[in-house]
Amino acid sequence: PRILATPPHALTAVLLGVVIEDAPSGIMSSRAAGCKVIAVCTSHTRQAIISSGARPDYIVKDLSRCVLAFGASRKAQRGF
Repeated sequence: PRILATPPHALTAVLLGVVIEDAPSGIMSSRAAGCKVIAVCTSHTRQAIISSGARPDYIVKDLSRCVLAFGASRKAQRGF
């Protein structure tokens, strides 16, 4: 992915290959940079995220059940 101007996004995208965002504008800028995006419904509802046209790869209520599996099979990585 292209590196974003915001250092936390850049570090997350480079190290994990994914950006975690809770705002539609952040979701859109991360997608525009070519990143995979997990949208977290902390400051916006699921419907607000969907209605914004932000198009994240995943939408989750919170991160309590998300697991990032490094080096695992594709089947194991679908824990989102």
